[in-house]
Amino acid sequence: MKKALSFAIVSLLVLNTNSSHAAVIKNGATCSKVGQIKNISTGKFTCTKAGKKLKWVFKEKLVEIKPIFQPWSIDNQEETLISAALEKYSAWTKANQGKYSNAEFYIDSRVDPTHSKIIEDSSRRAQDAFVSIRNAPYKVFISGEDAWIRTKLAELNMVGPPGTSVCGNSSAPNLYCAGNDHAFFVIRGSNSLLTMQKSDYQTPGHEYFHVVQFSMGGSQTFGLMPSWFAEGSANFVGTAISHELGYFDYRLTRFEEIRKPTTNRSIPLASFQRNDSSVGLNNWLSPYGIGQVASEFIVASVGMDAFLNIIKYTNELNSFEQGFKKATNLELSEFYKLFDAGRINWGIQAVK
Repeated sequence: MKKALSFAIVSLLVLNTNSSHAAVIKNGATCSKVGQIKNISTGKFTCTKAGKKLKWVFKEKLVEIKPIFQPWSIDNQEETLISAALEKYSAWTKANQGKYSNAEFYIDSRVDPTHSKIIEDSSRRAQDAFVSIRNAPYKVFISGEDAWIRTKLAELNMVGPPGTSVCGNSSAPNLYCAGNDHAFFVIRGSNSLLTMQKSDYQTPGHEYFHVVQFSMGGSQTFGLMPSWFAEGSANFVGTAISHELGYFDYRLTRFEEIRKPTTNRSIPLASFQRNDSSVGLNNWLSPYGIGQVASEFIVASVGMDAFLNIIKYTNELNSFEQGFKKATNLELSEFYKLFDAGRINWGIQAVK
């Protein structure tokens, strides 16, 4: 009797379950509470009052279509160009980075410790990123004045550059420069962090990339490269490293650089051959900002390996024009035409 009763109860439960289905949610179907929301993969249903009735109203999810960068296209927009270049750079560094252990830092105690740490951390990150190309000793000198660096060089039996200043004569608050195995950072003033621009945070990576350029081709190759490429490529790498370490977003640092009237001129890129600030601000063709944008265009179009091979082949062929063609499979003259045609989309004035 007990078994028969149990069977009857179970059967009743099964019958009740099968006979009560949840209300189907579809566009126009009846709902019970205004404002109730049901999300699905393609959008959402919202319970809405229509006259005296409550009905489900469906709204389709808007899918944002991310523009795809087209190599060497002048129609790419600024954000598309930046994103593609950073993605190519990041992918390359992840595949090639390692741990660098040959760095030595000589730091003047008068320099703000926070400032010197920024230089040290950024320099180490740059070394790690390019260890597959260069894994050799690197000395970094950070001081509040040139004399301190010259004294330290003498202690290490290193020959310093000619002239009074280790980085050339300049009235800038801070001076930065690099050689084939070293870099100098002259940080003037006790409140240096207050006077730093966003672009100052990219200089450790920038200067180390010059060391990479020297290691790939020597001073002769550095002299063959136009300044827009030599300095612009270093700016691109340095800004990417500053972004990577969380100092400033790449786009903010880039914007600060390209808005400068000395670099954002309505003059063809090919004219930015030499970096000579001694001609005065009105005549100086600063290669940093415009060269950084040109470097983005190259990296985004052909990748970091081809970008670096420009330096390699310039050295092998003793010609930047031929090295550029071999590395990118594009004539340098054609690159200039493309860049000058598209640059207005990327934050640089059009050529007049």
